[in-house]
Amino acid sequence: MTNLPAINITERLIHGSLLKCIDGRWGTQDEADMAGKQLIALMTARAIQRWQSEGAVETLVDTGAGLPDIDDLNGAIPQSEWELGLDGQPRPPWQPQYAVYLLDTSDASLYTFANGTTGAKIAWERLVDRISWMRALRGTQVFPLVKLDSKVMKTKFGAKLRPEFTIVNWRGFGGSGGPPIGGGPQNALAEPVKTPTTAEELQDEVPF
Repeated sequence: MTNLPAINITERLIHGSLLKCIDGRWGTQDEADMAGKQLIALMTARAIQRWQSEGAVETLVDTGAGLPDIDDLNGAIPQSEWELGLDGQPRPPWQPQYAVYLLDTSDASLYTFANGTTGAKIAWERLVDRISWMRALRGTQVFPLVKLDSKVMKTKFGAKLRPEFTIVNWRGFGGSGGPPIGGGPQNALAEPVKTPTTAEELQDEVPF
């Protein structure tokens, strides 16, 4: 990303405030109600973590080379050492994590959403897919402005609300420095990106 600080996920997975979505309610430890808030999705990451005593004691982040097979890692740990989950059953120590890093451009607050639930995986995969397609059309310096949202998901316990990153529009980052401070023009930061035409999507424009 041009001229913006790098998020080093090799050192730690969480950067800024930890953002959670529980039954459709978005928030952090300091901000109780963030549902509907619009943030720039800076990047995504996938990781696996080994949990012990309700805390992550080891984290492996996919930096491009892939991750070890989580079933093999869990299989190497005797089930007698597994801790009980919320359902009262032994819970595999290694769990997936799907992370999204988000920026509030109004005050530069950074947030990390990281979770390993099925709902989090669906939201993460949908966002990653949309980003991949738009960057194929508009280049790598476009980022989605997302609304913290929720969608209904069927589970074995009935309908539940899962997290959803609803894309409001797309922004481009660039320029030779950060945005001006004090209310001046902010063309270097988060410029709206034009929606691709059908011809651009198909790469099939016919000249006349």
